[in-house]
Amino acid sequence: MSKLYNCTGHNLEIPNVINGDGIYLFDDKKKRYMDLESGVWCTSLGHKNAQINKLIKKQIDSIMHTGFCYSNNILEQSADSVLSIVGFVRFPPRSLIENIINIVRAHGGKIIANEVTTGIGRTGKWFGYNYYQIEPDMVAIGKGIGNGYPVSVTAINSQTIKELEKTTFKYSQSHQNDPLGAAIVNEVIKIIKDNDLISKAKINGIRFLEMLQTLKDGFYIIDVRGRGLMFAIDLSDENIGNSIYKKLIHKGYIICNRKSLFRIDPPLTINENEFENFVGEFKKILESQRHDK
Repeated sequence: MSKLYNCTGHNLEIPNVINGDGIYLFDDKKKRYMDLESGVWCTSLGHKNAQINKLIKKQIDSIMHTGFCYSNNILEQSADSVLSIVGFVRFPPRSLIENIINIVRAHGGKIIANEVTTGIGRTGKWFGYNYYQIEPDMVAIGKGIGNGYPVSVTAINSQTIKELEKTTFKYSQSHQNDPLGAAIVNEVIKIIKDNDLISKAKINGIRFLEMLQTLKDGFYIIDVRGRGLMFAIDLSDENIGNSIYKKLIHKGYIICNRKSLFRIDPPLTINENEFENFVGEFKKILESQRHDK
């Protein structure tokens, strides 16, 4: 990788991953890794999802890119799918969020929910804002909505659309409203709905959080937090975190290392047995860490 500029702030631990299957990745030495980071939150349905891949092959054999004056019906179907999960409905209030919303509204501002990482079932609901009393004017959606394919979506409410139509606002870019991306978005939403993955993420999230909380020892693992299938583990210091992270990689488990904090964001398709195996290996590493100390 000498020709690539690594500007991510993360070390490249596995230089040549050559295959993926669901929650697992395989390198050129045939070693298997459990991807508990979901490809940086993107592969919400797992790697090499057969249904998504079939859809991609079908779409690229017809039309994958359109222009400003010609389009394809998949755009309308996908927009309908996105709007069916965005809800723009009220939920039980949280005083802080409500006060912020009121201040923004009072000054004529717009509420934009950034759901790129927290959306598409990650928190046990379609979107993170569903936990608060929020009616966003716009919702930014990405990562999991493409299951690894680079696509993003902006959902805008009707009031904001009416306001924009009264102005001279224009926006366009080369890959706007491509049929291939739209078809993938439509299929991802369909798979999640058909398999009830949102409810499963909420139920599994509660159970997985309980498992992770058994790791807390007040020495290496200070705290564990989570909502749905989005978890954070606070560690005592950066050196401890790096040591545990390296050992997890060696054992075939990929997580996100943020110095003295771990992020764990598995695919919505992960099952309890797989996560239990990960926690069990984590406990063994903690025990070895104590002995090494």
